[in-house]
Parts: sequence; C-alpha cells; structure tokens
Amino acid sequence: MRFMHTRLPDFLRKMSEAGKTNGKNIDVSITGLEQFKTAKLASASCGMIEEDISNLTKLDSVEKIEIKVMPQLPLALYTVIVNGLDKNGDIERTYLETEYISEPGPEYYYHNSKEVIDHRVKFNNPNN
Repeated sequence: MRFMHTRLPDFLRKMSEAGKTNGKNIDVSITGLEQFKTAKLASASCGMIEEDISNLTKLDSVEKIEIKVMPQLPLALYTVIVNGLDKNGDIERTYLETEYISEPGPEYYYHNSKEVIDHRVKFNNPNN
C-alpha cells in the first residue's frame, strides 16, 4: 500500500517542485484540499498531474499554474483541474485528471474513546 499512495504533504511538495522543471520557476497554487488534515492520493494519478505541470512549464506564455480539486464522487474520486495561466491571468491550457483521495474514517479520530454516543443518521438496510 505504501508505494501505491502518496501522502498529502508529499503531493503538495511534488506539485510545487514540478513547477520548477524545464528551467522555469513557476508558482503552483492548489485549492480544494483545505478540508483534509491527512489523506493519501493515488500515486499514478499524482504522477500524471506532475507531468501535466511539467508540460505547462514548457509553454513560454505560462507564468502561473493553478490546481483546483473538486469532488467528482465525494469521499473517493475528485476532479483535478490544472490550468496554465499567462501574465494576464488568461488560461492557456487546461488538463483534467481524476484523483482518488482516501482519508481515515471517523473511527480513526475516536478509536481510544471510553464512550461513544452516536447521533448520526441511521440508514435503513433494505435487506432487513
């Protein structure tokens, strides 16, 4: 499992480093991951996003790269939008990727509690 997933801090670092490829030093901003305190991302998708950023650094007109992460299938799949912007803020090229993001279930945060009072909505099991 370790080699198949990238930790969130490593993902953020790798995306920033990808902006420094091809002799460029382009700022990479990432939004949409603020709600995650900890998470793991599919490494294969991370590599594809890194390659997208590297391809954007090859374009002379791109001066900034913005990454937006938004739910596609919440709690599992996310759409990643990678935009290369010129000096006027106009988008030169966009890459769309799908990223799998996993984070610990709620049990992770209360596993050592002495008492758990669960007020969450109960879902009916149609088989009962």
